Amino acid sequence: MVTDKTCSSQDKSDDHPYNRANIFFKYISFWWLYPLFKIVRKRQLQESDLFTTLHDDQCRMALIVIHPLFVGFLISYFIPGSGVTKTQAYLYAAALSIITFSITSSEQWFYFTTGRYGVRAGVLLSSAVFQKVLRLNASAMSKTSIGHIVNLLANDALQLKESFYYLHMFWIAPLLVIALTIFLWQQVGVVCFVALGVQILLLLQQGFIASLLIKYRQSYLKFADERVRTMNEIIASMRTIKMYAWERPFANIIKPIRRNELKKVFAGQCLGAFNQSMYLLINTITSFATITVYVLLGNPIDSAKVFAIYAMLNALQTPLSAGLPLAIQAITDMKVTFKRIQ
Repeated sequence: MVTDKTCSSQDKSDDHPYNRANIFFKYISFWWLYPLFKIVRKRQLQESDLFTTLHDDQCRMALIVIHPLFVGFLISYFIPGSGVTKTQAYLYAAALSIITFSITSSEQWFYFTTGRYGVRAGVLLSSAVFQKVLRLNASAMSKTSIGHIVNLLANDALQLKESFYYLHMFWIAPLLVIALTIFLWQQVGVVCFVALGVQILLLLQQGFIASLLIKYRQSYLKFADERVRTMNEIIASMRTIKMYAWERPFANIIKPIRRNELKKVFAGQCLGAFNQSMYLLINTITSFATITVYVLLGNPIDSAKVFAIYAMLNALQTPLSAGLPLAIQAITDMKVTFKRIQ
């Protein structure tokens, strides 16, 4: 009986639209999801409309590096006296378009794939929590509320899933930084270290803010656990509370806990917004400092070099100012999650 059900489930999984789609529709356009979109246009989705779970669920770097080079090649055509022919300019434009399309398409495939692995990790974590709860004795269960367990599944499992988007940056970021620094050296020489210095200073500032965000998250989760635990106790005793009209006193118990929780959440969001705003300014600040120092040293500058420098620094910003901090933050969030579960 169990074997028949397993085989039937595997047959349905093999018939999944994702498995039947060709390479283009599977990894670039996601056209295999179109049947769901057709249903949504007519009515709300039901459980029977969803696809069965896939059996598995139970080169972008090189493009990023060469993209700034083709930007510089294309801009060189518009400089008076340039030796770039019209045919070469068309070829550069076509190559730039293909590279941009490839980067965009690979990003969608990457986020989809890492999202799948993140979901698997979340399901695995939820299963581990469930198995651990089953093994707790009466004394341990008396110290653990249902609300705390629900909070672990709702917040910590979700955080673990989102962390998978950034873990790969630990090995990709150093390779990108080395490659882009070499190309930047060819453009501006020793001035490339000015760009790296500014990027590192801003990276340290973002790392400091990230450490504060971790502290705010830990304090927020502490208040969230207390609020959920208190609410479960209130719900369990709701008949008695209604009988003696104690709604207002118990509401006054919940309000300060929720107020403290919201304060931590608001402070964390403000720090996150400031960190994000600094991230958006990193490329502008770094480009200004690099080009200014380059010109002050007596070097000639033209539009092709400016655009190439800006494109390289923009590509360098992703691994150095976003990738590594987010990867570090993902690791620290995972440590907090595992510590809370233990």
